[in-house]
Amino acid sequence: MRVIIEPTEARLNELRRKYHTGCVACGESDPLGLQVEWGVSQLWDVEGRFYCSPALRSYDGQLHGGVIALILDCAMTNCLFSHGLAGLTLDMAVRFLHPLPVERRAVFHASLQENSGPRFRLRSEITLNDKTIASATAKFVERGAALAMRNLFS
Repeated sequence: MRVIIEPTEARLNELRRKYHTGCVACGESDPLGLQVEWGVSQLWDVEGRFYCSPALRSYDGQLHGGVIALILDCAMTNCLFSHGLAGLTLDMAVRFLHPLPVERRAVFHASLQENSGPRFRLRSEITLNDKTIASATAKFVERGAALAMRNLFS
């Protein structure tokens, strides 16, 4: 198991600019993107805020579950960035606890649970008014290792 270094805004911003400017969830250059804002957090490693637009609804004014899963995944990716790491999702399990109404501002959190590079285990959740709406756990692999593996099989 590798040591987990403390997250910093500098690492988060540097790797977001390097790898994620076009990301549909947090990329700054995609005008149709979700424009999630991320920063380093005291309780978790990173925290993001997101306005739940009615354009992203599913049933009865609720945010679509796929959008929730997308942002939970993005939270964990940005968490890795804050630790100076870049990774790709290997697998992710999402648990939906409550519906998330649209036209609200939700908060997303993520933390690095285990660093056994080139693999990582992370956790994220979304809250609204201090109530957990959904949570996810995932395994990631270092971006460089994933790209090397892909080149072996192509």
